[in-house]
Amino acid sequence: MDYLVPVLLTPVAMLLLGVIGARAWTARQLPGGRAILAMAALCGGWLAVVAAELLATTPAATYRLTQAEYLFHPFIPIAWLTFAWTFTRGGDRLPRALLAWLVVVEGAGALTALTNPAHGLIWKSVAFVEAGPLLAMTVEHGPAFYALAVHNWAVVALGSVLILREYAAAYRSTQRLSRWIALGALLPVAANVIYVTGVLPSAMDFTPLATSLSAVAILVGLVRYRLLEYRPVARAALVEGMVEGLLVVDPAGRVVDVNPALQRLLGLTDEVVSRPAAEVIPAPLVAVLDAPAAHAEVDLPAADGTLRHLDVRTSPLVGRSGRTTGRIVLVHDTTDRRAAERGLADANAALAGRNAALDTFVGTVAHGLKNAIHTVHGFAESLRPGSTALSESERDETAEIILRTADGMAETVNALLLLAGVSRQTVAVQPVEMGPVVDAALRQLALQLHAAGAVVERPDVWPAALGYGPWIGEIWANYLSNALKYGHVPGGPPPHLTLGAGVAPNGHVRYWVRDRGPGLTPDAIATIFEPFTRVDPAAAEGHGLGLAIVRQIAERLDGTCGVESCGVPGEGACFYITLPAAPAGATPPDATADAPRLTWSGPPAAPARVPVGA
Repeated sequence: MDYLVPVLLTPVAMLLLGVIGARAWTARQLPGGRAILAMAALCGGWLAVVAAELLATTPAATYRLTQAEYLFHPFIPIAWLTFAWTFTRGGDRLPRALLAWLVVVEGAGALTALTNPAHGLIWKSVAFVEAGPLLAMTVEHGPAFYALAVHNWAVVALGSVLILREYAAAYRSTQRLSRWIALGALLPVAANVIYVTGVLPSAMDFTPLATSLSAVAILVGLVRYRLLEYRPVARAALVEGMVEGLLVVDPAGRVVDVNPALQRLLGLTDEVVSRPAAEVIPAPLVAVLDAPAAHAEVDLPAADGTLRHLDVRTSPLVGRSGRTTGRIVLVHDTTDRRAAERGLADANAALAGRNAALDTFVGTVAHGLKNAIHTVHGFAESLRPGSTALSESERDETAEIILRTADGMAETVNALLLLAGVSRQTVAVQPVEMGPVVDAALRQLALQLHAAGAVVERPDVWPAALGYGPWIGEIWANYLSNALKYGHVPGGPPPHLTLGAGVAPNGHVRYWVRDRGPGLTPDAIATIFEPFTRVDPAAAEGHGLGLAIVRQIAERLDGTCGVESCGVPGEGACFYITLPAAPAGATPPDATADAPRLTWSGPPAAPARVPVGA
């Protein structure tokens, strides 16, 4: 009867193993899927050989089939350990050295069984007895059999430990799955231990029968609990892998647990566990623990002097009895996020300001060009052939107005192109000798300076700066042109311009143009570098883009620009720009030792000494 039960149960077990194999085949790409598939195939082959062995009618056939079992069952522990290792380690493969060792040992065991008649290391002696309608084989095991059995037990036990350890600290919902996995792993081992030690009086090896029951357990895990699809998340992996800081305190306020993220954030060590939280964590967090609210934002000074912004969420821990057993605190560092939000808000505000300025900019350009076009069109109509409404002198004056208006339009367009080019163009910053750049700007304005009778004072020696010569020349031309327009009191003496330079406190070089005009009010100073801004539109013509170009260039060259004035007539204004100083010993590529010094002067006067902060 002992031998008949395994024969009857073998088809059922093989059917179950077929279902397991089919399920594993569909999930073969998941961690552990191929190992389960291999294990089902090996168990199925083993059970088929065992059934054939039990049904054999001659001693020779029974012996050969018993030897054939070793082509299957020694390799089942390898498949089990491979599954356990891959499943619990996120898909990592079994180390090659360990896999090679297992294959060599189990392969040697199979070879030893196949060659047993020559040495008797697996079976010392073999006897055959009739068990009802079946022929049974009784054996006396040799040393290789016991060595291989212990080795296989160890391999199966190792795989079981890996899985049970992973699930031991997992959530309660996974504990039932761990029971089925343990049952599927340990049943065959237990049956084999019973057979080897001879605890039961029967000489029948019930390991194949236990393997059948094991297949049921594995099948339940695969189908009911979706074994291969489920990834165990142990408490240690969850807590230690959290980005947020975690703190657990008991009802008495003592620290029960703290994860590495919070240790790094607050500079804590493992010694804080079991100590009162009020002694080891910052006071602002202690206040949150004592507060009834579940959410708070805390500003915490860091060791480096910066302020860390923390998002803190607390929740009570409730035991099975319903009593509060402590409190859990999740701490998320929002410093970077808040900085990004502030930066985004500032960028949005700046963008809104630029959009508003762009609307004004576009409207002003369109209005100015439209008026100019209307002027040209109107006066051009009066010059059509056959028109007799204008005298010859009036026609000449009309043509002059058209030309001046067209020149103004061209000047506006050129200024717009320059302003756009400064914002887009990439230039090489290099040392610039300021003397030749100033001379070029003075030559460019020579006619205006002469017509205004302006007096220009400038130093003999200029400190060099880092920049781009053509752009810096535009700055000097704009500053000088602006001083000629506004830098003198109406009805007073001609413009008197003083150019100078000095070293600013931050190591930059500061260049300036000072006039003796009526000065500027605080409101004018606040807007003068905006596009299309003119101090006195009625007193001077222009497009109002010059100082906007100055500011754009200064920002592109890592410098600053500005104006200082007390608003008192005759005291004037001082327009300045700061640029990074050229390194000591650097030779500007455009430096000329004997560059001509250009000066327009009225009554002789000593060069003014203007302090940097003036």
